[in-house]
Amino acid sequence: MDSIMPSQLDGEVWKHLPVNIRRELVREYVKSKPAPIVASAQCDVSPTAAATVIKEVETGPKPPVVPEYTGPMLLGKHLMVDIKLLVKEWTGSSSDGPLAEDVAEFAHYIDCVVRDRDLVKANIVLLYFKSCIRSDCSAWQAAANIVANKVNQTCMTMYKAHLV
Repeated sequence: MDSIMPSQLDGEVWKHLPVNIRRELVREYVKSKPAPIVASAQCDVSPTAAATVIKEVETGPKPPVVPEYTGPMLLGKHLMVDIKLLVKEWTGSSSDGPLAEDVAEFAHYIDCVVRDRDLVKANIVLLYFKSCIRSDCSAWQAAANIVANKVNQTCMTMYKAHLV
């Protein structure tokens, strides 16, 4: 099938086409017949837009910009697999029990996850934490209770219900 030159389209039809469709038509035309008529006045594409289209055709489109994650993080990690690994390593690091500042940091992280309205993640991480601690270590059990109490306070404030 022969490519349609943008200037061959009815001017009214061209004006009503979305910009991305116009650019695609220009791009396809440039691919099939490299000619300097891309930025003609008839095709209603500015010289800057035409140059951008030609540059995209030559170099390929830019990869999409992935927004940086801005949600709650635990030691710079936010993916569930990473969080579980951190919890597993933390709970296995000491049989005597956790440090108070570690418990406070973990409780703060879960609290932020709840405030971020990701109750499923908060519940999964909390249940995983409880499954990793040994039942015969009262210090770890106390830490689990501290975290659960903080999370439940936030849930009661926000949702009028307990999470755990």
